[in-house]
Amino acid sequence: MNVFVRQTGSQNGGSTATRTTCLITLFISILLPEVLTGCGEPHSDRTSLQDKAVTASNPPPDHARFRMSWLPSSEYAGIIVALHNGEYSKRHIDCSIEPGGVGLNSIQLVASGADDFGLAGGDSLLVARSRGIPVEAFATEFHVSPQVFFARTSSGIKTPQQFPGHSVGIKVGKTAETLYHALVGKLGIDTTNIHEVPVKAGMQQFFAGQVDVWPGFIFDEAEDARAQGIPINLIQPSDYGIVLYSDVIFAADMTIQEKPDLVRRLLAATQAGWAWTQEHPDEALKIVLSTYRDLDPAHEKTRLSGAIPLIVGSTGHRVHPIGRMDPMVWDAMYRMLDSQHLLKDSFPVTSAYTTKFLKDGS
Repeated sequence: MNVFVRQTGSQNGGSTATRTTCLITLFISILLPEVLTGCGEPHSDRTSLQDKAVTASNPPPDHARFRMSWLPSSEYAGIIVALHNGEYSKRHIDCSIEPGGVGLNSIQLVASGADDFGLAGGDSLLVARSRGIPVEAFATEFHVSPQVFFARTSSGIKTPQQFPGHSVGIKVGKTAETLYHALVGKLGIDTTNIHEVPVKAGMQQFFAGQVDVWPGFIFDEAEDARAQGIPINLIQPSDYGIVLYSDVIFAADMTIQEKPDLVRRLLAATQAGWAWTQEHPDEALKIVLSTYRDLDPAHEKTRLSGAIPLIVGSTGHRVHPIGRMDPMVWDAMYRMLDSQHLLKDSFPVTSAYTTKFLKDGS
């Protein structure tokens, strides 16, 4: 409340009572604002100075919806642990972790403003960018895609060069198909003698012996085959120089431009969650299982042990800090997609990602 006090009367005469009255009025107006509710000033405008000071020194946390790329699992242990351990809240973020799945496309949800942050394959983000969808990656979880190909040991298939004369499962429109074409293309393999079989979720065709080479995650389908007692040979695209970032962390262009501090804090919290998970995998698994009680403990343990090296591990002789991105990998991904005519329109690949939030600049 603005208090205006006008002193009347002479300085030395007859003004004591007036000054006393003004002081009492000032005292009441500051300490007992509720007494003055009938003075014509709206109550909402009389918030105490103390309340204003508290509000200014303790602003509300930033709200952030963080969307997984698929259904909850230990593959997302880092962000689940970060939320459980208070890494987001200590950085003044009220974060909610939302599941992905059928009908819950993280790129579409973030681009529409329904979510603030998301996880998606680097290839999917580049395709979206080519279609004018304004999303941008600022870190990656998987430095190497968990997508591999595998065959029964008894088939004798150990390399892509041995694909001709055999059947290979193709997940049409998925990352697995992109990697398959990149692999055979780079190695100059004639595909006319490869029986390419469209496959979907489930591994019945592989278990029944109808498909010789199956595409799947190294810590999911490959482990499912082993669990069925089937010895397998793994064929990893990264062994042939084909690297694709999987589960990049991204936001809308507007968020990165207008809320850089929020992006930086969310990334720091996520990195802390994965660092703790790496150091305490058993405890991290317990947190995941207690958060999502319908998960299978044995399967999630295998999944987590397979995911950690791809997130905090190394390729070749290079050790990757959590989240690190290499511009050369982005360039290679762009060329790979462009060569397969998967990009609608050309665009500067640097517009699809930024490294400015990573401590080492890359």
